[in-house]
Amino acid sequence: MMPGESMIGMLYWMAPEVIVEANHSFSADIWSVGCTVIEMATGKPPGSGQYPELAAALYHVGCKKSHPSIPEHLSSEAKDFLLKCFQKEPGLRPTASDLLQHPFVTGQLEDVHQLNRAGSKRTGPREA
Repeated sequence: MMPGESMIGMLYWMAPEVIVEANHSFSADIWSVGCTVIEMATGKPPGSGQYPELAAALYHVGCKKSHPSIPEHLSSEAKDFLLKCFQKEPGLRPTASDLLQHPFVTGQLEDVHQLNRAGSKRTGPREA
């Protein structure tokens, strides 16, 4: 960071490039969106159960550049959405506009065959 600049944000939601204080852009916000989805699905900050010590969570994400665990109970669309948010290379992460078109957000499956298979298996409300 340059003198006079400060790091702003909540540590559990920070992208690896922000944690290690590397150059970053709006793609770091996409990582944070993924972290927010995990918190909404679990009721806890991402990594808080896996790494109760904040320093351990920071090391795991910042140095190993590994994303938070993705809850198993999420739908395949939600898991795919999160994996896109958690691309290790910031330049490979989708934009917010791209994510707004994702089936997890739109509620539409990309493939009609998936819809047919999912319809025959689902009996209750749609998973998050």
